[in-house]
Amino acid sequence: MQSTLQIERPTPRRQDANSKLLFAACIISFLAVGIPYWIIPYNQVSLPGTLMGPGILVVIGAAFFVRVKDAIDFWMGMSFVGSVVPGVVMARVIVDCFSDPTAHNLWPFEIVYASFVGFGSSLFGSVVGHIFKVLFRQTLNSRTP
Repeated sequence: MQSTLQIERPTPRRQDANSKLLFAACIISFLAVGIPYWIIPYNQVSLPGTLMGPGILVVIGAAFFVRVKDAIDFWMGMSFVGSVVPGVVMARVIVDCFSDPTAHNLWPFEIVYASFVGFGSSLFGSVVGHIFKVLFRQTLNSRTP
């Protein structure tokens, strides 16, 4: 007995383009959030307020763009882009602990704060991108070759 459910698999070319888009969105977001955060001295860092800068707008925009381009499904796209902010904080924890092992003795809380900021902003961008995609589906499909 054959199943009537057929799963449409992405073509290798489309899958490769989507993975490149997702990789670029994550790298750009990582640098946009990370560079301003890393140049602040550790004694002046106050999470989550320090993360609330222009880099978060890049995370929102990346999640929006990944969702509009339909590079990956909703939850995976939100998770990939949202994990950038905790990754930025974890990179700082690792680097700072090489110079002073007692610097980040509460690092799990830093990761939790960064997760709320990252996943919250990514969720917002993904929701807005999904709404945009649904509302303008006809326009987006007519321009695609």
